[in-house]
Amino acid sequence: MEVGRTLNPSDPSEAGVSIIDCLPSEILEHILLCVAANHPLKLPPNNSFICGERYYFACPALVLSWVCTRWRAITLANSAFWAPASIYISLTDYVADEDDTVEEHAARKARGLALVKCYLERSPLKPLPQVILYGAFADAADEDQWEAAFGDIVRYVVSTAHRWESCTLPGYIVEWLSVTPDAAPDPVLLEAAAIEEKYTDTVYDRLQFFLHAPRLRRWLGDIPNSATVSRLPWRQLTEVRIWQFMPIQRFMRLIRHCEQLVDLEVSLHRSAGAAPLPTYGSVLLAHLESATITLDNGEILSSLFATLVTPKLRCLVLNGSSPLTQWDLERKGHLCLQRWPTLAFDGWLERSRSAAPDGARCALQKLLLAHITMPRDDLVWILENLPHLRDLSLQELEDGSPERHDHASSIDDDVLRRMTVLRHTSMDGLPDRRPELLPELGGLTIAGVVHFDGRRLVDMVKSRADVANLGADIADAASPLEFLCIQPERGSTTVLDDAAQAQLRDILGDEFIYGDGHLSAQTLFRYFKEWPRLMATHRMQINIDAMEV
Repeated sequence: MEVGRTLNPSDPSEAGVSIIDCLPSEILEHILLCVAANHPLKLPPNNSFICGERYYFACPALVLSWVCTRWRAITLANSAFWAPASIYISLTDYVADEDDTVEEHAARKARGLALVKCYLERSPLKPLPQVILYGAFADAADEDQWEAAFGDIVRYVVSTAHRWESCTLPGYIVEWLSVTPDAAPDPVLLEAAAIEEKYTDTVYDRLQFFLHAPRLRRWLGDIPNSATVSRLPWRQLTEVRIWQFMPIQRFMRLIRHCEQLVDLEVSLHRSAGAAPLPTYGSVLLAHLESATITLDNGEILSSLFATLVTPKLRCLVLNGSSPLTQWDLERKGHLCLQRWPTLAFDGWLERSRSAAPDGARCALQKLLLAHITMPRDDLVWILENLPHLRDLSLQELEDGSPERHDHASSIDDDVLRRMTVLRHTSMDGLPDRRPELLPELGGLTIAGVVHFDGRRLVDMVKSRADVANLGADIADAASPLEFLCIQPERGSTTVLDDAAQAQLRDILGDEFIYGDGHLSAQTLFRYFKEWPRLMATHRMQINIDAMEV
């Protein structure tokens, strides 16, 4: 069926060719809405583009309105067609090229402005789920030229801020909105805001625009050094992701105001030669469930454990890095701990358990330690104190420095033996179905220079599977392993032969991964291991610039 072809009613041979034209208008309208659903409005417009696994038209509602008179009437009568799921505007594409004449540049901006007006003026009462203004300049000095380059487009789009449900904006646009309150209405529907990631050292100090967003719950972006607590509505935020490294002292001042926080991602550093960190008062994060913390200093880790109380924390990711090495893919393993802060960690566990509603057990179920090395005894001590852990990921990847190659993975034969269900009788005379370490573990990732016996690994996995096969009525039995990834780095002596791999695949199926060199960049836990593939798809080509809006 050729949906995109206009019929010629004067030609009898074409009468009734397209079944879709015989449908009642209300059914046809529903079909067309489904066609346009979830397609973004992208400026400058092009024929099509790929995002994830989907192939999108840049202006779907506009394309549908060009097909025929009937389709145009349907699309113009329903404002839902003109409130796209996402508006994506690449602002820097509207900067004048060297060979542009003044007239050509003005015409290009006028086309972009007309197109966005075409959509937003036809849906004046509809919320806008996502507005993305991409405007990263390679040179921060060029940011001062934004008004001349694409100011008309920006001013019109921000005039609809009261309709936004989420937005991503360049920092210099946020600063302009913060000091020009009449430029945009209050973002009263806004639930998520992000500051566009930048490639310059520019610091944007003004964020007050978001103080007028009563529904704001998610913040993604940097926090300038001079920003005070009042610059953002911290007390109502449930998700905070701060990309830029920030001093631990400023984080400690900030975090006590995040009373509703559920999900945290932050990068912390401590200046070399700085005075010892002070003792901070206890900070209760009663709703925090997930925390991803990048840090460059062991004292930061001690301070966090000594300060925070997190009764609902289920997932903890600790990543060793620093402001100087965070983007250096050849250097990993940035944080070397002489000792794990056992006293602070134990105190954190005890305070968090005491603050939990039942007060019975630690809520932590998933732990990832990436690019952090410590004595093996300390790692074993951590595991002994987390008996309810469901997912463990150790990414002790080498950093390319020969002097560091003497470090082996914290998982050795003894640890694997203690994770194995042994056939013996407990003190009450009943069969013991629980291992010494991590009896509830369901997922395990080991990446690094490994030196354990592959047979020990197979025995551990098989022993847990055998217990599960005995039946679910066994009380207090060990959990079977459901996911296993082993990624040996250079210098490893562990080799899983074909027989061992076959045994593990018989037990785990596709949930067993071995020797995937890209895994460290692709996974944190099992639900991060699958990435979308780009699917090549052929679509009709449309000259948008030649059409009227």
